[in-house]
Amino acid sequence: MGLRASGTLKAALAHARAAQAAIGEAGGALGPSLAADGTVDRQRASATGLIPPPFAGQTVDYGSLGIEGHYDVSWWDSRHAKLRAAIGRARAMWARSAETRLLVSTGIARTYFALGEAREELLLARDAARVRTRLAALTAARYRAGIVSAMRYEAAEEARATAWRQRAAARLAVTRLRLALAALVGRGPRYSTRLPVPRVVPVRRFTAPAHLPLELLARRPDLRARYWEVQAAAAGIDVAQAGYYPNISLTGSLAFQSISLATLFDPANITADIGPAIRLPLFDAGARRAHLSAARARYDAAVARYNQTILDASAQVARALAAIRLAYHEEQFAQRACRHARLGYRLAMARFRAGVYGPLPAHASRLGVLQAERDLAQARTRVLLADLALIQALGGGYHDHT
Repeated sequence: MGLRASGTLKAALAHARAAQAAIGEAGGALGPSLAADGTVDRQRASATGLIPPPFAGQTVDYGSLGIEGHYDVSWWDSRHAKLRAAIGRARAMWARSAETRLLVSTGIARTYFALGEAREELLLARDAARVRTRLAALTAARYRAGIVSAMRYEAAEEARATAWRQRAAARLAVTRLRLALAALVGRGPRYSTRLPVPRVVPVRRFTAPAHLPLELLARRPDLRARYWEVQAAAAGIDVAQAGYYPNISLTGSLAFQSISLATLFDPANITADIGPAIRLPLFDAGARRAHLSAARARYDAAVARYNQTILDASAQVARALAAIRLAYHEEQFAQRACRHARLGYRLAMARFRAGVYGPLPAHASRLGVLQAERDLAQARTRVLLADLALIQALGGGYHDHT
């Protein structure tokens, strides 16, 4: 749904369709062309001009109706090269649209994961605010009883205010991410209130490989786009080189022509002609040489961009692999810390119920659990984002457009 409504993706697909239509335009020049032409003209002939009597000095209706055909038969023309260039540009645009689809989809997923983390942050901030409120109330009672100092009381009140401020900030973060996600899926602000908020769930166990085959990079749409840009630039060199060779064409026409519309279709008024034509460029003040030099420069630039894209893609995959390994280790440590914090809280509550400790250590232990759960949620989100980064680095599910 988000991809269908995305204006960015719609624009990219429209550009790709326009480039695809250019293939038909370039391919149409390969075949013969046939056109019908008809004219009707009312004119007065000069009495002393070239038109003899009885039409001299008279007003006549001149009519013409016919067909004209044209076909280029040159072996060195640029039509096939222009077709190859159009095909390269079209496939590059389709790859660009796939790249846009990948960026939009991963952007939606990334924002969705961030929304899930913000939701967990909000829930934990609410619990922390309630615990801080209880701790502040207990500290206030102890302060009034003269058990704790004013400094301890002020510190508890400050911690309570900070906890409620963090809760408000977490709620604002959820609202902002909802609005951002609605914009990414092509909807307005009202739609953000109906978006389901995900939960941060335990991540699957996955062992990232130490190395990935370089062939996997061929699935990246940006790399395929660069490849087809190179092919289009190579065809552009052929187009420029064709300007040095002669162009041969064959033209013919068949028409009815008459200075009287009443006799336009008389067989005697049939005109026909057919014949070849040749055009050989001789001198153009260096324009063809400049055109060819520019085409070769564009080809060199396309090759350089293609090579650089390969290097950037390799580095991106390497970074994604390193990030995913680190994220999994952090998630394991955060899960272990959370387990120990929960165990410590249960022991503190057991001692509180047994009368060994007062309520303050139990509430403080609860704050430690909330912090550990917050760290675990963040670690799990980092794992999801690392997985997403690896998917994006490997090109997603792109298939070359044919």
